[in-house]
Amino acid sequence: MPNMTRKPREKPAPYKQRLNDWLVVGALAFSQTALSRALKRRPELEARINSNPNALSSKRPHVVTRLDVEQALFTWVKHMEIRS
Repeated sequence: MPNMTRKPREKPAPYKQRLNDWLVVGALAFSQTALSRALKRRPELEARINSNPNALSSKRPHVVTRLDVEQALFTWVKHMEIRS
């Protein structure tokens, strides 16, 4: 009588990103999925940019809550700049 036992299914190998699945722009890397999602939201993103054109070039305000820590950090940065 032939052996009728089933072989267990092999698990698929973990998915490895292929080179064409990533788009590299400068130091940023986008997966194809992330890029596709961003392109679908393009009109919304453009409307947000047009409503506040300076938003991309503005920085968050620097808020100091502990003046002593801010002064120590400033002193440390200056010291490190001198060393290098």
